[in-house]
Amino acid sequence: MEIPRRHTLYQRYLVDSEGTTQRAELRMLVRVPASGPARLLALNQYEESESPVHGETIALDNCRVGQRVDFPEGRIHGAEILLDGDDQRGQLVYCAYALDMHGLPAESSISTQFAFTQRARDAIVEVSFIGRRAPRSFIAVRETDRGLEETPLRLGPGRRVQLAEPDFGPGRLGIRWSWDDADELPDEE
Repeated sequence: MEIPRRHTLYQRYLVDSEGTTQRAELRMLVRVPASGPARLLALNQYEESESPVHGETIALDNCRVGQRVDFPEGRIHGAEILLDGDDQRGQLVYCAYALDMHGLPAESSISTQFAFTQRARDAIVEVSFIGRRAPRSFIAVRETDRGLEETPLRLGPGRRVQLAEPDFGPGRLGIRWSWDDADELPDEE
């Protein structure tokens, strides 16, 4: 079964500085490669310095969660996402799912990245901070066959950091941060 091409991706990572559950929400338009049922893989790969967290994958809209996927030797965990409906070849389909990472304190969360195996028309990666603390320094990460590019980002209104790229991929797109220089934030109004 061919995997649908991600046409547009919006990934929002919610970091709760006072909690131990962090959430990644992914909303996307995908182009269906063949008529009939379609599926995506929602995989998380952890760095050597990170403790792998077996997250809970949750269907949000127009999909359901299939089999769990685990490759411990590659530090990869996730699930398949089954698109609802019997779609036609070439059709654009919207779906959304989330990954809740339980038992993960905010200070253990230092990046969010998405790997594209094909070119996406539009890609947005966003990090939102909830709670009393947020880092001050952020780095945008763009890695393609031309190499690795890193540029500084700033925390914006709504305690968010966002990176948007048109016509991106294949490659990795994401945001890194450090809790070493975290600030106490005033309450939002």
